[in-house]
Amino acid sequence: MNRSERRRQEKLAQKQQNTGTGQGPINDLLAQGVAHHQKGELPQAEAKYQAILKINPQHGDANHLMGLLAKQVGKFDIAKQLIEKALLANPNHPQYLNNMGAVLKDLGDLESAKTHHELAIKANPQFAQAYNSLGIVEKALERFDEARSAFEKALELQPQFPEALSNFGNLYVELGEPERGLNYIDLALKLAPKFLDGQFNRAHALQQQGRIDEAQTQYKALIEMSPKFAPAYRNLGLLHKDNGQLGIAVELLQKAAELEPQNPDHYYNLGLALAEAGDYTDALACFEGAYTLNPEHAHAFNDHGNALFAMGRSKEASTSYAKALELAPNSAGMHNNAGNAFLRRGMLEAARSEFERALELRPDHASAHNNMGVLHQEYGEFAEAQFHYEQAIAAKPRYAEAFSNMLFTMNYDPGKSGEEIFEWYKKYNEVFAEPLQHMQQPHANSKDPKRRLRVGYVCSTFYKHSTHHFLLPLFEHAMRDEFEIYAYADLNKSDEFTAQYKSHCDHWITTNELSDHALAERIRDDQIDILIDISGHAKGNRLPTFAEKPAPVSLHWLDFGYTTGMDAIDYYLGDPLVTPEHDDHLFGEGAVWRMEGPSFVYRPGPGMGDVSPLPAKENGFVTFCSLSRTVRLNDKTLRVWAEILKQVEGSKLRLDSRNFEDAQMCNLIAEKFAKFGIERDRLIMGFHSPPWDVLREVDIALDCFPHNSGTTLVEHLYMGNPFVTLYARASVGTLGGAILTNLGLEDWVAKTEQNYIEIATQLAQDLDQLEHIRTGLRKKLQNSPAMDEEGFARRMGQAYRQMWTRYCEAHA
Repeated sequence: MNRSERRRQEKLAQKQQNTGTGQGPINDLLAQGVAHHQKGELPQAEAKYQAILKINPQHGDANHLMGLLAKQVGKFDIAKQLIEKALLANPNHPQYLNNMGAVLKDLGDLESAKTHHELAIKANPQFAQAYNSLGIVEKALERFDEARSAFEKALELQPQFPEALSNFGNLYVELGEPERGLNYIDLALKLAPKFLDGQFNRAHALQQQGRIDEAQTQYKALIEMSPKFAPAYRNLGLLHKDNGQLGIAVELLQKAAELEPQNPDHYYNLGLALAEAGDYTDALACFEGAYTLNPEHAHAFNDHGNALFAMGRSKEASTSYAKALELAPNSAGMHNNAGNAFLRRGMLEAARSEFERALELRPDHASAHNNMGVLHQEYGEFAEAQFHYEQAIAAKPRYAEAFSNMLFTMNYDPGKSGEEIFEWYKKYNEVFAEPLQHMQQPHANSKDPKRRLRVGYVCSTFYKHSTHHFLLPLFEHAMRDEFEIYAYADLNKSDEFTAQYKSHCDHWITTNELSDHALAERIRDDQIDILIDISGHAKGNRLPTFAEKPAPVSLHWLDFGYTTGMDAIDYYLGDPLVTPEHDDHLFGEGAVWRMEGPSFVYRPGPGMGDVSPLPAKENGFVTFCSLSRTVRLNDKTLRVWAEILKQVEGSKLRLDSRNFEDAQMCNLIAEKFAKFGIERDRLIMGFHSPPWDVLREVDIALDCFPHNSGTTLVEHLYMGNPFVTLYARASVGTLGGAILTNLGLEDWVAKTEQNYIEIATQLAQDLDQLEHIRTGLRKKLQNSPAMDEEGFARRMGQAYRQMWTRYCEAHA
């Protein structure tokens, strides 16, 4: 109950005592209840009001005051019912009407709230509090001119009105004039130093001015002054959330929800903090709590979808987004999210419709442009994809995800030269890494070249992911007497592979709650000697951390198979075949470090099973295969594959990836092959995961170009399928050739498109030779350096030691 309301209730109680109507007991109870109410003794006040209602259930003031009690404890539905009873007793009572408006606002029914405040003013044109309440609602409706007029009228009627002064100031804060707003708020606090809403608005004004430390101090003082004032916990929690201090944020937002359990926004805000911390299960429960309390809370449904999406439950996310859009059909952001879920599910045309609608509503929506770029990328429409990425970056110049997506797309584009692609990597470095150079500091690490070294791996895929085929063997065979292993894990899920990684390192650090800078500080505090980036430009990367150079030596390895573009990273780890010297100018790291032998090791996935007999002998025709996503299936690649199918009579091509779950994508690829003279009955399209049975049912694997395969190439070899590749531009186009040449299979590495056709057709012509290859290929792979886990770990350790020695010599 605010100060103005208390004064009105005092007058009301006095008036009731002086009416002389013979209602002495009721009047006494009312006066006693108001006295308790003013002191914050709510149970005692409620007892007095209830006693009145036993005598007279229709008593207007008792129902009204009971309604105010219910409002104070967040029971807005009950408050509405009680004040409605009061209005039945006196339909034109200005205070009843005004407080009904306040309750309706709490329930989210702003238009009805506005109507009730206007009725209160009509009933009493001199009612300053009603004008103040009307201003609050107009502001919530974003009718800022009307809100300003209402507050001005309230202050005209009552110049020394702290609530109106504070709210008027808060309006200016919201309109981007925090200094002017702060002046009004300070006037309010001069009149009423302990006015909670004024103290709260002052903290908010400081926050909007960017005076974060002062705002935090003000919120803390407010909580000390009034430990049950939920809005202070909420705003302080959100401040900590924005600063990346998620643990503290969750505690504060939980407290706000405990204090006002009927307020859906508290659950919503808590859900946001939990989701940001990676606790999606609890976040889901909070969003569900929010929309249960307020079934029209569109944002709660939307962020419920976001949490499900982050958990990989895209189909369920689509349901939540659909509900959000029912409530907010003109939300560009929600259409964008719905499109993203469809995109993840492979429903590309449904995704396109949502992104188009988002951009129709907001042509400069950066995320929608980014996602539309991803969509075009999946269709192999590279120019269109790059256009949308450029639009996303124009709308949001430091949009890291759009930059990284642009880099991915350009690497798939057969029309781009290595030099053109590398220009964008240099732009990334200029925008995201160079501005952080001032954060780099000298390192205090001991420069003893022979001591045990601390090696840190920064990775967002320490779980079941293609990375584990190559990274987990290195962890298991790390020379722990020479290297102390630190894993910096930025994970949105964990599984049995996560447990394996944990068991093979000395220190496991979960980094989800750490900002890029905080992570850099942690790595520096841990005195890491050699820091390895595994994620590159993939989602969840921590490249800005590397820009601060928190360790003396850093390198990039694995992931996408190409440069990060960042000169703050010392080395790109490759080998003479995947990173030949003539391509050095296309790498942004300080230097390319070339290992002897292959720069990877491979461990087969569980359950792959045995190699099958040659399918062609049973089928009577050769089956070629690609497990690649459609983004790699450009027209140059399809033309070459079509020519192979023409030359190998009766042969078929099996295409198996998630994209081929979408019938429209299957039709599109079939149409492209038809242009090259291949009928649809020569194509087998679908998706199977894991693909082990598919690999048993095919004879020869065909690589894409200019972007080669990595994991799927080795999987084909392990299952006995020869693999034809084309050696192309650095370094995603040299990967296939490097893997095969390191295995002594350079005869399958083409130098030209015509050579590629010749290799594939020659393999298909001799089924006996193909059968011989199939029976011996797995053993050849198993006996090669590509599957020598201990040998690779030893060679990697030697590289680390040599890098460290070079650093020590340079800084002696």
